[in-house]
Amino acid sequence: LFLDRSRAMPYTYRDPSSRKGTLFEDCDFLANDSSLFYNDKPPIPFVWKRPGVSLFYLFIFVNCLQDNK
Repeated sequence: LFLDRSRAMPYTYRDPSSRKGTLFEDCDFLANDSSLFYNDKPPIPFVWKRPGVSLFYLFIFVNCLQDNK
């Protein structure tokens, strides 16, 4: 599955949701069963969760990106 990069949302557009205290929601990949399964009922029940992000590892990742420029 390849997404159209022209529809990708830059982080500048994602940031306002974090300032409002809401979580970013991707309108192309919703957190529901139909995003992963053709029929709306998965073979086993599961819960959609957001991954936690460690600021320490995010800081290291950003620094590595800047060092490689």
